[in-house]
Amino acid sequence: MTEDNKSVNTEFQSEAAVRAFCRWVLRIPVPDDKLTEYATAKEKKAFVEKRNRRLKTQIDDICGITLKSANVQAIDAPYFKIVKAKYKNPLSSGGSAIANSRFNFKSNDELRNRTIYFGQDKICCYTELFHLDIQRDNYISTLLQASSVLSQTELEKSEFKKYKYCVYEYEVKVQNVLILTSQSTYKALGIPDRVVKDEWYSVNDDYEIPTAGQLLGTIAKKHGFNGILYTSVRNQTKSNLVLFEENTGELKFSSKSKVDLDTEKLFKDITQRNSGS
Repeated sequence: MTEDNKSVNTEFQSEAAVRAFCRWVLRIPVPDDKLTEYATAKEKKAFVEKRNRRLKTQIDDICGITLKSANVQAIDAPYFKIVKAKYKNPLSSGGSAIANSRFNFKSNDELRNRTIYFGQDKICCYTELFHLDIQRDNYISTLLQASSVLSQTELEKSEFKKYKYCVYEYEVKVQNVLILTSQSTYKALGIPDRVVKDEWYSVNDDYEIPTAGQLLGTIAKKHGFNGILYTSVRNQTKSNLVLFEENTGELKFSSKSKVDLDTEKLFKDITQRNSGS
């Protein structure tokens, strides 16, 4: 990575290196295909200006990071991982090249992180999958593409029976993990908790820019942290864990258990809980 043809320290050993990184991020160009959505030069200019303001907002939330005072611990505890049953290696980071996530922005090589996520319990795992209507809609769309013989109505009834998930329990042992599970840990790092808690979908999709959380993922990875332990956005009493495969190497945690997930029942449970019934 360079800034004005000068090398930028991407190990983030100083606050100056973080600021240099932020200046580099501000110059990420607008993808050409994004501008084709607008018919006139005026519309394109308005979009670029709005995009730049949104990007600066993300930058402002992380530019004051002070890594020297970060709370860092080792993790030695059971954690859960939910994956589709068809995947042979549940600890693979392959999905990070396909989709954005809370700490991964796939659209830029410098900001793409090989992330692997875990939940403190099963509920942390499945609420990440099915907490939004759009996630269910996307799931249905995928099934429609995979099975043209069923009508939409038939597919709605059978979708959670057709694609099975498995939940693995692992004995996770990893050193050098950044801890963000309380206001004091955020304060020590010099960032607001919205960096992790804010959603990333619209920022990525509407403007094709990284969020502050995704930038934090890159900073943490390049600084040498093996992962981040953070409070679950869906369940504030539990924690989730993201690991960076670039730093940990291929994960080979001991599997304590594996169970098939009844996704049809889980979706009903989530729907009832969200409706307060």
